[in-house]
This record gives sequence, structure tokens and C-alpha cells, in this order.
Amino acid sequence: MTDSEENNTPSNDASSTSGTPNTGMILGAALVVVIGGFAGWSMLKEDPAPEPVPVVEPIKQPEPEPEPEPTPEPEPTPEPEPEPEPEPEPEPEPVKPKVVLPKLESSDKTVFKELTDMSWHHDFAALFINKDIIRRFVVFVDNMASGTIVREFSSFKPPISRFKVAETDASAYIDESSFERYDVYMAIITSTEPEELIKLYNKYKPLVKQVYDEIGYPDHDFTDTLLQAIDHVLETPVVDGRIELVSPRVMYDYKNEEWQSLTAVQKQVLRLGADNVKKLKPLLRRYRSLLAQ
Repeated sequence: MTDSEENNTPSNDASSTSGTPNTGMILGAALVVVIGGFAGWSMLKEDPAPEPVPVVEPIKQPEPEPEPEPTPEPEPTPEPEPEPEPEPEPEPEPVKPKVVLPKLESSDKTVFKELTDMSWHHDFAALFINKDIIRRFVVFVDNMASGTIVREFSSFKPPISRFKVAETDASAYIDESSFERYDVYMAIITSTEPEELIKLYNKYKPLVKQVYDEIGYPDHDFTDTLLQAIDHVLETPVVDGRIELVSPRVMYDYKNEEWQSLTAVQKQVLRLGADNVKKLKPLLRRYRSLLAQ
């Protein structure tokens, strides 16, 4: 089966998915003063007519003036309680600089540069289609969400090597080399952090919405469609071992009827091979978790 044949094999179109001091005071005082005194007299032999001895009145000592009562010390004026320090005013939220986006028609150069600055695989620039980047992405994902592949809106160039089928006398199956063609694409999409790519998606979401409005969904959020596309890919089975084919006509079909009844998107995912699908699914779940936040 050639790549051109892959477009019709199996029976629908097929492609890869891009799919937070108290203070106290003590006061004390003491006062004691007491003063006292005494008096006495003597008797002499009787003599003739003694002249009366004048009685000398004892001189009264003036009463001592009472000592003045001590003036009590004035109670200290309590120190005023310190005024509470004013609450610091919260720092204003930093104002995010307004992002000025290019116009949709002239956005390719800027978007491509931002993509290539995100530590992509060295083959990214050679395989990525840097024309109508946002429009391609929106249209491809919108179709992918419903299981359809529109190859002309793919963001990547197709593999150079051809699709190969291995045949025996009894059966035909996809050759291992056909799976290996997609290894470089898996290396590319796993070469940058999902958080960085989601930041870029959110930055350019106004342009994404512009395209989504243009194609007829002005009342829909494209992120919902992107999540739907991811879920569609995640529903694809992982097939270990040979994937057998039949060729009832010019092109091959899957021999397994369940696989043959899958959508074009899911059939393309099968063609990545089990090893690549096992790498792809955890990565898509990570993107899904970030987009759903």
C-alpha cells in the first residue's frame, strides 16, 4: 500500500493524529517615730523660820511639734499602651503585560519561531508545514474529533518511505518497517514539554477562535473539540503482534472486522504500530489533563 493508497486504506481517509508586653510596677513605704520623758523631788531637816524658798516652777518644755505625716508618693501614671502598628498594605498584584498578537494572516512567522524555540526535535523544521499554521491546526482537529482525516490540512509532511506489506502463502500483514516510518514523528511530538505547548496554545487561543468562528462554530469553545479529538484517539485499541490484512480489491483492508470498522483516524493510529501508540497515549492523557484544568 502506498501513501496515496493509504488515503483510501482502510475504507475511510486515514492520517496521523495531532490529534497559597505587659508591664507591671511594685510600690512600698514604712513610717515609725515614738518619744517619752520623766520628773522627781528631795526632802531637808526642819530649821527655824526658814525663809520660804521660792518654788521654782519648772520651765515647761514646749511640746515637740508633731512631725508632719509623710506625703504619700503619688501613684505613677501608667505608661500609655503602645499603639498597634498599622497592618502593612498588601502589595498590588503585578500587572501582566498585555499580549499583542499578530493578525491571523501574518501569524505564521511568529508562531513558527515560537514553536522552534521550544526544544523540538532537530527534524521538526524539516517536517512541519509552516504555512497557515493555525488554520491547518483548527480544521484538522475539528475533522479529527469526528473521526475524519483531511490530509491537505495536516501540520506535517507525510513519510518519505512507502507503506509496505509483508506476505506469506497464508497471510498478509503490515511490515515492521511501515511502523518505523512514524518513529521520527513520535520523537518530534515527545521532544517538548506539554506545559509549554499548552501555554502557547492559550496565548494564541484568540486566533484559534477566529478560525473556528470562520468555519461555522461561533458559539463553541475549540478546546472542547480538541478534547473530543484526543478522546477519540485514546479509544483506539493497542494491537501487539501482527496486523493482518486482506485485499478484496486494489487496496488493503484489515482482516479483523473490529479494526476494519474503526474510523479513519483510528485506522491511522493503528498504522503507527503498538510501540508508538504506547508512547502516544500517555502523552495525550497528559495534554488532556492540562487542557481540562
